[in-house]
Amino acid sequence: MDLVIRRARPADKRDVLAAVRTIWGGHDRIPDVFDTWVRHRTGPFFVAESAGRVVGMGKLTVISRAEAWLEGGRVAPRYRRRGIATARSRYEGSYFEAVAAELRELNFFDRALAIVHWTWFAEPHSALLWILLRRHHRFAHAARQMAAAYDIGCAVYFLVPTAPPWWAAENGYIEDELSRLGSPAAGAEAEAETLRLRRLMVEAGEEVWGGAWPGLYRALGGNPWAAMPSLHFATSLLASILLAESAPGAGAVGFGYAAALALALVYLGEHYAIDLIAGAALVVAVRFGEPLVEPVALRLSGALQRLERIANG
Repeated sequence: MDLVIRRARPADKRDVLAAVRTIWGGHDRIPDVFDTWVRHRTGPFFVAESAGRVVGMGKLTVISRAEAWLEGGRVAPRYRRRGIATARSRYEGSYFEAVAAELRELNFFDRALAIVHWTWFAEPHSALLWILLRRHHRFAHAARQMAAAYDIGCAVYFLVPTAPPWWAAENGYIEDELSRLGSPAAGAEAEAETLRLRRLMVEAGEEVWGGAWPGLYRALGGNPWAAMPSLHFATSLLASILLAESAPGAGAVGFGYAAALALALVYLGEHYAIDLIAGAALVVAVRFGEPLVEPVALRLSGALQRLERIANG
């Protein structure tokens, strides 16, 4: 039997649904999960094809170098007992072996950059707190600019949602780019070579935080389609500038952190370099725009305060 096993494509949906139409009395789960599985590149959905017809399928999810699971194994009823499931399972096993050979253990650099990424959640606020405690006369100015950067960035996310590299890779939107990173190979080894972008930040989180990681990720993960501009980089860069205006030594520490964060964001696959450039542009806009907007904002604030006094009698 002429059998080809390959990664499923969106165009295979009609054939896949036809192959499972009568399985489980017409209530098979494959139609419900096809769209998700076909885009989930770190857990490939394979189809077995004979004479241009999809005759079998199966989903492989890679957990680590030592662990993977198979699900959704199906063979079209009229093609059973022809060794299709055995051939597909062997192919998936070869694929996993190739992937496992490519997956290295996390190193010190990976973990260090993941920690740099995590500390961003406190860094801009810590910078403002330092200014409040050590240079309190500059605090209102610094807080206004930081709030403006967050607000403008969030508005852009709402108007123009953009995905980060890790999400695009997991969902198959940069498959061509990833495949070009590998060397020519055949069969399962060629399929495995497209698995190049790992989300090291999540892997480090699972290793460092253990059972607490899923809850932390749900609480802090936020919106995955909020990549451009990078508020991570924008707010850390702005914090550096504000610190430098208050004390050169503090500014040097801030710029050092911003540089390390920029490296971490790209290396870990959390942002494209263009996202960081957009973040820097946002900082420039805030810095140059504040003097223009400040008089209007002060007049509006004064008017609201007068209304408040009138309302309070």
